[in-house]
Amino acid sequence: METKALFVVAWLIQLFMALGHCHEIVERLHDVPDGWSKGVKPKPSTSIRFRVEIRGPNSTDLERLVIDLSTPGHLNYGKHMKRGDVEELLRPTSAVSDQVLAWLSSEGISNDTIGIAGNWISFSATIFQAQQMLKTKFLHYHHDASRESLIRTLEYSLPPDIHPHVHLIQPTTRFGNPDRHGKGRLYARHGLPVDQQIVATPEDLTAECGTVMRPDCLRELYGLCNTRAKPDPQNRLGVSGFLDQYARHSDFHHFMQRFSPNASDANFDVVILNGGSNLEDSPASSTEASLDIHLPDSELPSVLATSYGEIEQNVPASYARSVCNLFAQLGARGVSVIYSSGDSGVGETCLSNDGKRRVKFQPIFPASCPFVTAVGGVEGIKPEIALDFSSGGFSDLFPRPKYQDREVNRYLDRLGEQWNGLYNRRGRAIPDVACQAKNFIIRDHDTYLKISGTSASGPVFAGLVSQLNAIRLANEKPRMGFLNPWLYSLQQTGFTDIVHGGSRGCTGTTNSGAKGAFVPYASWNATEGWDPVTGLGTPLFQTLADLALSSEQVAWTKYVVFSKDKSY
Repeated sequence: METKALFVVAWLIQLFMALGHCHEIVERLHDVPDGWSKGVKPKPSTSIRFRVEIRGPNSTDLERLVIDLSTPGHLNYGKHMKRGDVEELLRPTSAVSDQVLAWLSSEGISNDTIGIAGNWISFSATIFQAQQMLKTKFLHYHHDASRESLIRTLEYSLPPDIHPHVHLIQPTTRFGNPDRHGKGRLYARHGLPVDQQIVATPEDLTAECGTVMRPDCLRELYGLCNTRAKPDPQNRLGVSGFLDQYARHSDFHHFMQRFSPNASDANFDVVILNGGSNLEDSPASSTEASLDIHLPDSELPSVLATSYGEIEQNVPASYARSVCNLFAQLGARGVSVIYSSGDSGVGETCLSNDGKRRVKFQPIFPASCPFVTAVGGVEGIKPEIALDFSSGGFSDLFPRPKYQDREVNRYLDRLGEQWNGLYNRRGRAIPDVACQAKNFIIRDHDTYLKISGTSASGPVFAGLVSQLNAIRLANEKPRMGFLNPWLYSLQQTGFTDIVHGGSRGCTGTTNSGAKGAFVPYASWNATEGWDPVTGLGTPLFQTLADLALSSEQVAWTKYVVFSKDKSY
């Protein structure tokens, strides 16, 4: 059997060599992404670690399965999958894997550098090798603001026999946004500037709720009272950290002692992924990490909260779909993935990057992925009001899932023809819900600050979901998992409908001073029902807790999720 396998690989290598230079384009960017500039050629001997996502025969089944597992009333509701089950579902056939491995071998890639994990293959190649095998040219590219440098290309190609089996190869066309925050002024990672990092006064620490936001304010506003989840290995909260933002144990403990003394024994663990670090002694600002880690009430890996993102059109389509698929995999395993919707209102530059420079509103990714729960921002208490910087809108990449149709179509009917041509009427609608996002008290490097942004609202909602999980687990029910089908099935029961305020954007200039499109009065308004600033509204915890315990009895409607090839 081993001899036969070697013969097959050898035959495939000869086939690829015979095909010569016949390649098909996998992905092409129309231009260098905004904020980046071309540099010099890298040294041919420079080594890069690449990752290849292979298409499996059942890869499109995953979306349907996640919807089934997450839809109250469905026979499979709450029957979350194991890691091995998900990997087996997505695993490519051995014939396809052999084909890709043979291609790598024919291009001189050493077997010692090749790694295989599920439907992913990783390998190392020099720039010289990569340019030959992908029929492309790599360059250094420099980010204009941070001056960070990456080796990237604007397009790459694959042999015709490999092309149908490969979803993406990265790093190639994925640039990303390496902006750091906390440089004297907190810029919205997604666009419009939000509040400065204002040092909190002693009066701020005890001020009336509404002028500032503390844990006690949030508990009273959203009805959590003194609810505290018991430690449970099935119920932990994960908070993602990037961009040299470090969570500091000392700040966390002082914050808890000051504002949640009954939970002052709470703690968090740091899990390092992909070569990351948590340098607690770093002089760099940790406001973003502090904002994320202070607010949830308890730790539970069944919920993942992330407060980062970027303009959707700046993310290669294949990369965005791949990342969204990974979120679907987490949903299949019972993880609730929560993303802040962003802080750029309806958009910042409001110009397309497809070479046509069309004026358009700009949704944020990953909030635009239909397998995450996107959280917008509000301020005030009586009433709560939509924040003008809170991002929302409609995805240009992901079609609207069926679970949103009832609520979103009502909004679109009321909107009529306003803003026609500036957004994708059929796109996944953002956000799903909202929470407070203005004047949060945090502690950073032993100093209390007031800070604003949907970086606050996302973790607040994640903490609330963790409490719902605790209640369900205590009643021997599975975790909430992917939330959206359940949330939209409630028809706003359990939410305060936000009908005041609205977002803004497309002001003609960006944070960096660059010119953008000016759209007079550009805005999404908060209105009755779902809207693109506050979604379904802000949570009423006690009502949601009751509904979470009875969710299995909700009448099931067949939901549809769209993929590139088909719908379910």
